Amino acid sequence: MEENCNPLPVSLLSFESVCRASDVLVKWTTASETNNDYFSLLKSADGRNFNEIARIKGAGSTINLRSYEYSDSEQLNRAYYKLMQTDFDGTTEALKITAVNCRDSKEQLMNAWFNPEGYILVKFIQSLESEIYIELSDATGRNLFHGRHSSEVSGSEFRIDAAKLTPGVYFVNAWDGVKRYTVKVAVN
Repeated sequence: MEENCNPLPVSLLSFESVCRASDVLVKWTTASETNNDYFSLLKSADGRNFNEIARIKGAGSTINLRSYEYSDSEQLNRAYYKLMQTDFDGTTEALKITAVNCRDSKEQLMNAWFNPEGYILVKFIQSLESEIYIELSDATGRNLFHGRHSSEVSGSEFRIDAAKLTPGVYFVNAWDGVKRYTVKVAVN
């Protein structure tokens, strides 16, 4: 058996998307890059059908931390971003997918959406002053998951494993001790 000792072309440390007042900031950081020609940033409204929206020049080969960002001026209520990497020889690799929900969030505690990588991402919009109880239920009201989350940082995230869920509509419920918040999530 022959072992492949080639290092990965890009060591990705982070990849995220953040709603801002008039755009979505998509940013990522690499720990190292080897023969990296460019990154392709793709966008989707459904998490399945992606179109390239930008190409960003890579650093070639480096062992230094590098940060990249792209401002997407076309906000969707919900958008998925996929990061691809292409070597100088044309070899392409899918690195990661991130999602963002930019609905009006002034009265919302959280947003939640299904990520095609097999989880439901719950993102807290406001800082949490107390522990939040989180539940996932199906359309019949059956409780499938419960957990707790505590963070004083706006933008903190919580993941719910969705690998075993069948396609359908689910509800993420959060209770802060005073008010209950509910977000509907479609799993496909």
